[in-house]
Amino acid sequence: RHRRRRRHRRRRRCCHPSTMLASVVVAHLALSYGALSPAVAQRRSREALLKRLPAGPPVVADQSLLSLVGELESHEAVPATQSFHAFSLSGQWELRALACTAADVSLAHDTAGKTDIRLGPVSQRIWQDGRVQSKAQFSVSDLAGNLQVDCTFTLLPTRSDVVVLRNTDCRLALPRLPDNLTVPELMKALHSILSAEFSLADGEYSLGLTTTYVDERLRITRYGGSRTKQNLAIYARCDPPDSIQ
Repeated sequence: RHRRRRRHRRRRRCCHPSTMLASVVVAHLALSYGALSPAVAQRRSREALLKRLPAGPPVVADQSLLSLVGELESHEAVPATQSFHAFSLSGQWELRALACTAADVSLAHDTAGKTDIRLGPVSQRIWQDGRVQSKAQFSVSDLAGNLQVDCTFTLLPTRSDVVVLRNTDCRLALPRLPDNLTVPELMKALHSILSAEFSLADGEYSLGLTTTYVDERLRITRYGGSRTKQNLAIYARCDPPDSIQ
């Protein structure tokens, strides 16, 4: 009888309500932590990337910066619908980084051995009604200039993460052309160190851009959807997405 009572007590201890409650709480915390950890990792990757991209002229992405970009893109924070994509794009943006080849940088800094071109701040304003205005400040041979590209965007019905830009106007402002430099040469050099949408100022009519990451502070786009180094552009938001209608 004594042995039977001890066994019975042991069984009752194993099924005690407090033990069951503790197991449920631990399981709930484990599930909650698992659900939150990807969001925490995403925020940390974003903040690490933003620290590398201060306001000012866009920088050329190096390998460490590209690794941070890859981490963010792996979270797949892309628009799920066309309407959300249009909303998330709207607002004022600043180009913080892009990927250029060594040949592109060489071309921009010494266009056929004739001149030196340096970028200033590059901005982009997007309206929800489909208008896009991109502006780039630059200097060439100590002359300050501006390049502005106006276009419209439409969303692909089959892809919620792709926009198609179509050129509507282009304006180049410069006090005068440097000696031995033509407008086509200047445009080619600028295009080589600017993001893809500025190619619309170089004779292109339409352009497809894929949004590989977007949130309330940061946006990453790829030209043609390719993830090769040369097709990357990173933008930081300057205002809330609903501030420009």
